[in-house]
Amino acid sequence: MQVGILGWPGSGKSTLFAALTGRVEDAGRLGDPSTAVIHVPDGRVDRLSSMYSPRKTTHAEVVFVDPGADRSPGAGRPTFPEALLETLRSVDALALVVRDFENPSVPRPPGSKNAHDDLDSIEQELVLRDLERVEKRLERLRKEGNKPESRAEQALLEKLQQQLEEERPLREGEWSADEWARLRGFQFLSIKPAVVVFNVGEEALGRVADAANERPGRAELRLCAKIECELIELDTDERQQFLEQLGLEESARDAFVRTAYRLLDLVSFFTVGEDEVRAWPVRRGSTAPVAAGRIHSDLQKGFIRAEVIHYDDFIRVGSMSAAKADGVLRLEGKNYQVHDGDIMHVRHA
Repeated sequence: MQVGILGWPGSGKSTLFAALTGRVEDAGRLGDPSTAVIHVPDGRVDRLSSMYSPRKTTHAEVVFVDPGADRSPGAGRPTFPEALLETLRSVDALALVVRDFENPSVPRPPGSKNAHDDLDSIEQELVLRDLERVEKRLERLRKEGNKPESRAEQALLEKLQQQLEEERPLREGEWSADEWARLRGFQFLSIKPAVVVFNVGEEALGRVADAANERPGRAELRLCAKIECELIELDTDERQQFLEQLGLEESARDAFVRTAYRLLDLVSFFTVGEDEVRAWPVRRGSTAPVAAGRIHSDLQKGFIRAEVIHYDDFIRVGSMSAAKADGVLRLEGKNYQVHDGDIMHVRHA
């Protein structure tokens, strides 16, 4: 899963990147894009690893992409440079960082009034860039004439154009499976699921984001990126004590990953053995062959059956041999939908 971080100057975007990835040296930096990989915290992986003592343990991963910053927003409300947005077109989701704190030493960008105003302006920018892409493609199709093979695409683009002209992000639309297949190639920005991160001051920590403000494909999260950067430098016990003092149940990293998983509708299944214990993220509702393809494309092509046991059942019985004796290790076919916590072994040709 790749998550791109986007925000206006002064929002704390790069500080958030540092807090989520542990790269404190990047806090407040400007310039070129940065990427960092973090492990998705999952106690089930740790428990399975302690049972198998494998040569390698691999958690699911999140790749965070900070596309850098526009050094000179100039007069008037700032815009995002095209090169910056191009960096984000291939990510799976966006983190839209909005400033919800006061700091006289860090002025707001021109035109910025408050967090919700900043959020609206970011969304409007994404919608506008997508509209420009739609209009260019429509213009090209119309110049080519009314070709039969282009009619379906043109009809879809006109549908997109109408929604974008209404200033509605594409993630709020309802699209058929065929339309989704066509949409993927365009790499639209406003169609990507988005976690809105309200970067608050320390005094506002502990307040819960208003779920009533969430919209289709968009979730909200409140955190203090500055405090989270300070937490990184503490050991585990000190970090937990600090979180408790602040009235927080979990770190920003854990809260963000949990929110992103929910937004993208992801679940994790596991493969286990002496060589490796590993977590694999897939979309909820994915079939066993699709899940097998996450491990290796050859497993999806040659899929025959999957041996499946749920993590809870495995922990209860204690071993695969006991699972077979207890009847909780099952053989599933191509139509089986993988559940969160399934342990799978793929039989293939």
